[in-house]
Amino acid sequence: MKTFSKEPGSGEQHARVACVVCGDDRPQPHWDCGGFSFVKCASCGHLYQNPQPLPADLLARYDDTYSDYEVENDQNFLDLMLKGLRDVRFFQRMEAASTPLTLLDVGCATGTLLEYVQKQGWEVQGVEVCEPAA
Repeated sequence: MKTFSKEPGSGEQHARVACVVCGDDRPQPHWDCGGFSFVKCASCGHLYQNPQPLPADLLARYDDTYSDYEVENDQNFLDLMLKGLRDVRFFQRMEAASTPLTLLDVGCATGTLLEYVQKQGWEVQGVEVCEPAA
């Protein structure tokens, strides 16, 4: 679920990468999204962006503007994420689990979804590249 978008800088560099799941370096075209594309690994089927922005260039997109935007829209984004999870019956499916539930939120922004789920009794972990937002 995309909540923020910043156009790549004019000097942003990209690199072709192998599949992080199996190491295969024969990506097959899958989705052309205009300025970027997703490929499918020929061996394991993993979908990923390729080529990818270099890490330093990607991190430059997540500045104070991103953080401010996420903080200002915290509740709206939580409501949207919960609606999406309810639409796919995520919580109903998890009720049947026989083990303790853990959620990993990659790109957790300010962590509002993590906080919500933690209050429901889940273990939570989040990853966020923007330190002010985290």
